[in-house]
Amino acid sequence: MRRLTFVALLSSLALASPAVAQSIPQSVKIQGYLSDRAGGPPVPANGTYSMLFEIFDVVAGGAPLASAGPVPVVVTGGVYEVAIPVGASAFGDSSRYLQITVNGEVLSPRLPIDSTPFALRSESAVKADTVAPGAVTTPGLAEGAVTASKIGVPCAEGQILVRAGEAWTCATPPQVCFDGSFVSCYPGPAGTLDVGVCRAGVSTCKPDGTGFNPCAGAVTPGTEICDALDNDCDGQVNEDVVCGTIVTTSAATLVTSSSATLNGSANPNLNTTTGWFRYSTTNPGTCNDTFGTRAPSTGGTALGSGSGAVPYARAISGLAAGTTYYFCAIAANSEGTSFGAVLSFTTSAAPPTVTTSAPTSVTSNSAMLNGSANPNGTATTGWFRYSTTNPGTCDDVFGTRAPSSGGTALGSGSSTLAYGQPINALLSGATYYVCAIASNAQGTSFGSVVAFTTVPSPPTVTTSPATNVTSSSATLNGSAVPNGGATTAWFRYSTTNPGTCNDTFGTRSPSTGGTGLGSGSTDVAFLTHIFGLFSSTTYYFCAIASNAQGTSFGPVLSFTTAPGQPPPTVTTSAATSVTSSSATLNGSANPNGDATTAWFRYATFNPGTCNDVFGIRAPASGGTAMGSGGSPLAYSRAISSLATGTTYYFCAIAGNSGGTSFGAVLSFTTP
Repeated sequence: MRRLTFVALLSSLALASPAVAQSIPQSVKIQGYLSDRAGGPPVPANGTYSMLFEIFDVVAGGAPLASAGPVPVVVTGGVYEVAIPVGASAFGDSSRYLQITVNGEVLSPRLPIDSTPFALRSESAVKADTVAPGAVTTPGLAEGAVTASKIGVPCAEGQILVRAGEAWTCATPPQVCFDGSFVSCYPGPAGTLDVGVCRAGVSTCKPDGTGFNPCAGAVTPGTEICDALDNDCDGQVNEDVVCGTIVTTSAATLVTSSSATLNGSANPNLNTTTGWFRYSTTNPGTCNDTFGTRAPSTGGTALGSGSGAVPYARAISGLAAGTTYYFCAIAANSEGTSFGAVLSFTTSAAPPTVTTSAPTSVTSNSAMLNGSANPNGTATTGWFRYSTTNPGTCDDVFGTRAPSSGGTALGSGSSTLAYGQPINALLSGATYYVCAIASNAQGTSFGSVVAFTTVPSPPTVTTSPATNVTSSSATLNGSAVPNGGATTAWFRYSTTNPGTCNDTFGTRSPSTGGTGLGSGSTDVAFLTHIFGLFSSTTYYFCAIASNAQGTSFGPVLSFTTAPGQPPPTVTTSAATSVTSSSATLNGSANPNGDATTAWFRYATFNPGTCNDVFGIRAPASGGTAMGSGGSPLAYSRAISSLATGTTYYFCAIAGNSGGTSFGAVLSFTTP
């Protein structure tokens, strides 16, 4: 809703006297104030409005006594001034009211018209002294229309002279304005209004309506200072003064996720000047040369010593993505340092920045994977990939994902956050390759590939079923995972069940040492052949393996030899007829009911236990026929070409369809 504040009626309108009609103004000048509430506090109107002016003799209703318009009226800052033509009949002895219509909208209420037009009607008299008694009345006079200097009658302040019968007297003037109304005013020198900083003020109506208060708010010419303004309103800026630099900060350009160009300008004001910038993620409030980062770190852009604004810029990098930065332009010369306003810009978002860190808490079968990521301003999730095979560079398809889906929520900040993921069921002593991965709406990023090795552990051992079982022999089988440590494996067996495997029960096979399994992390099979078993007999056995981390045992399994002919029973007896180069080897064998052949083995080294591969066989083939009886029979074999003074180790051996049997290893020394 619009609201009109009526201010004053100026000038006059023509009266009836023909003698003076041409010298009297034919219009009334109106000054007013137009505002628009628009649902809130009143806002001064600006622009050109269509206005209709009508004069009534009643507050509401009635017919207009005179009207003007609609006419276009220019309104600036709410204030307007317009002269409207009206006839003499518009004014009389009774009250008059002004109604204004703006752009078709009637403003209310109607405003009372002050006495000025009525007082001006008195100018139709050639001389006030010749006016007949009662012709000039109080309602027809304005303040100052008739003065004491004209009449010679002094009046008190605020009073005016009026004609009362045959004489003049002092009286209080009628109301000339209304509370809340005002007029534009300017007490400065002519020709300076609206030049430079000089502006008009406002004179408001006195509370009693008898006049206007002194001019307030006007800006008149002052002393010129260094502020790039025309302070003395002479049409020149900063003349006759020595000024420091005038600095302006301009909007940043070429803003990316990690860089931007800062812009500004400075007027050197005839002094050699250098310009630079300051920036930070923290708003300093006002620009200064201590906050944040200086760009460049020293020196700056040479701006010369002219008198006009010189633009300058500085590219900066290493910024955090999705982050707001505050910056300002700064320039200095011999007159001092000047600062531009603080502006801001926000870097664009980017994929995360990811780093793979060394795993921790590594055991023989578990580890904690570690990494960090900067979300760069966008909601980010982080996870890992790992494998025993090196992928070369990190990707999201190799090996195993940890976790299998989803990941660690890292937020949408612009600082680096650490995250981790425990993994288990790893192979002992194995080398793993791992990398950190993180993703947001801008893309997926990968850390470097880092390797770690799990701690070696004792072997993992499995006993497998025996194979190639006959009445007197069998093959024992097993496997073991070395778990990263150099491992050796063997077996234990017995006709007595040990309950659980250990390295003391029954017979060790081999008697010392064992099968080397390496130090890998995969299962390695091993076996051993055993002989001299009893037919139709149950044997218990287990696999054993050991490395630097400890000894492990497989479960105890069993097998039963086949029924059939037992092998011979063999005994080695002491050598006889020993000379410096020859001897006779002696033994006995029980054929156990099957055709049996007997022989010997000898050597200059101790085989530990008798077997049919060490040293020299005697005879080289065949042997002594022992028959197929059921009792022991002695047999012997002379050997020669022995070395003098040498110890020899030998044993008796016999075989039949039931198998081969071995006597104990004995020794003799040639003289």
